[in-house]
Amino acid sequence: MSGCFHDHRRYKEFPMSRLKHIANIGCWSVILIVSIFATQATAELPPYAYAESQQDSPEKLVVKVLSTSREDVEDGLLVEMQAQVMSIARTASGLSEGDVITIVYGQKNNPDGMVGPGPIPLLREGITSPAFLIFNKNKAVYYPSAGSFSFDDDVTYLLLEPSDLQTVYFDYNSAALSVKEREKLQENAKILKLYNDWVVELSGHTDERGTAEYNLSLGERMADMVKNYLLALGLPNKRLKTISYGEEFPAAAGHTEEAWAKNRRVEFKVVKK
Repeated sequence: MSGCFHDHRRYKEFPMSRLKHIANIGCWSVILIVSIFATQATAELPPYAYAESQQDSPEKLVVKVLSTSREDVEDGLLVEMQAQVMSIARTASGLSEGDVITIVYGQKNNPDGMVGPGPIPLLREGITSPAFLIFNKNKAVYYPSAGSFSFDDDVTYLLLEPSDLQTVYFDYNSAALSVKEREKLQENAKILKLYNDWVVELSGHTDERGTAEYNLSLGERMADMVKNYLLALGLPNKRLKTISYGEEFPAAAGHTEEAWAKNRRVEFKVVKK
C-alpha cells in the first residue's frame, strides 16, 4: 500500500487493512476520518503484533521441536518449524511457556517476506538469529533482534540427518560441476563444518551408457571432483572418502534421458559420527 500508511503493519494500534480502498483520497483525508472508524478498525486488527525493540525480545528462549518433517528443511537450512516453548528468560508479548509456536526465519527488515530459506543452518543448541517471526496461536510476534535460544537436541538432530546432505548431479559423460551443483556443495559444507566429527563417503554413480570399466573410471572422477571442491571449501581430507560404483546402483529405473540424468550423481553417506 502506498502513501503515509505504507508501513502500517509495523504498528500495533492501527494496521488500517480495511482502509486500502480509500488510499487514493490522500493521507490527510484518511487521518480526518480515523476517529470515525476507530472502533471498527481496532476490532478488526489482524491477529499479530510487532515487537519493535530488543527490549521486547526474550533473553533466552528454549523450545522443543515438534515437527521433524523433511519438508521443514530446505538445502540444509531451517525454513520453518513447529515447536513448544519449554522455558523463557524474559516474558515476551504474546508468548508463554507451554505455547505451541511456529518459528520462521527471514529478512531482518521485511517481516512480511519471510518465506525463503533461513539465513543460518540449524545448530545443535544456542543459536542467535538476526530476525525471526513467532506464530503463537492467532498472534504473531516479530522480533527484529533475537536473543539466543536452543532446541531439544534429541529432536533437532533428526532435522540434520545425513539424508539432508544433498546429492550432486552431472551432465552426460562429464565430471564437471555446474553452478547449481556447486551451490549444493557449499550448503553441504556448512553442515559438515557444524558436525566436524562426521566422516563422509562420496560415491560416484553413472548412467548405463558406456562400458562398465569406463563408468567406474568416470564415477571415480566425479567423486574426486566433489572431494576437491569440498577441500577447497576448508574441509579436511581425512573426513572425505571416495568410491565409485559406476553403473551398478542406478537411482532410477528405465532407459530414458530422465532416468539417466538421475543416475549420474555423487551421493553423500555419513560413515562415522
